Amino acid sequence: MDTLPLSVLLIARNEEALIGRAIRSCPFAREVVVIDACSTDATRTVAEAAGARVIERKWTNFSEQRNFSLSQAKEDWVLVLDADEAATPALAQWLRDFFSAQKQNAAPYGYKIKRIEYFLGKRIYGSCWNPSFQDRFFRRDKAKYIGEIHEYPEVEGGLVCAPETAAIEHNPNVTVESFLEKMNRYTTLEAFDRYQAGQRTSLPHLGVAFFANWWKNFFYYKGYRDGAHGFVICLMEATSRTVRHLKLWQIQRMTEAGRADLLPDPRRAIELGAQQNRKLEATRQ
Repeated sequence: MDTLPLSVLLIARNEEALIGRAIRSCPFAREVVVIDACSTDATRTVAEAAGARVIERKWTNFSEQRNFSLSQAKEDWVLVLDADEAATPALAQWLRDFFSAQKQNAAPYGYKIKRIEYFLGKRIYGSCWNPSFQDRFFRRDKAKYIGEIHEYPEVEGGLVCAPETAAIEHNPNVTVESFLEKMNRYTTLEAFDRYQAGQRTSLPHLGVAFFANWWKNFFYYKGYRDGAHGFVICLMEATSRTVRHLKLWQIQRMTEAGRADLLPDPRRAIELGAQQNRKLEATRQ
């Protein structure tokens, strides 16, 4: 089978449990490039065995890792995946049709790809997890990533949505433990980012954050469609929002008391990677 003029790009650190699945889902691509942030596990070995070209780069932040990956791609069009994702056969077919129709030579220069979400092996249709569209397919010379967390590419002319059937699959084995472990790391960084941006919280905010977020996810975003799984997801998302407020409140109080030096290093939480929750989520590869 002929490969497509496409580079698949991943950034990773300590992702040995899942990165093989991501790489093997893309046999249609001319190359798969992994930017490895000095992993201490077997990420590089697993990625190379699956057929990827691996480049080591010390972690700085999400956008800089992503922009570096763009600079290393050999093809003009790139598909960006996370280590815990996989391209579906329907996405592969849509990409073949895209290049067969010579759409790569004209605007739009970027597409949002739907991501199929799971929790404990069950596909999720509601709450804030669905619909989930990600900025993942674009011309690299028309894009630049911005934002240290929840980074996204600014693409010339904006992005349009690909057909919903042309999807990426998220890891099907997300568990309560892996969600909470990731939540703890990301809420630390998010709280510091909001504090530096001038945002503050208060006791009234703390009092309503959980219930307001749960209500929005369960009713407005229709978390009830997923039964018990949806109810638990809404609880976890409300917990995450509340923890972020708690950490922001902690930063405020400790900074005012002159004890900011005792606060955790927010960058360290991300630099450590996702080794623990990947073990929880690991599937046979």
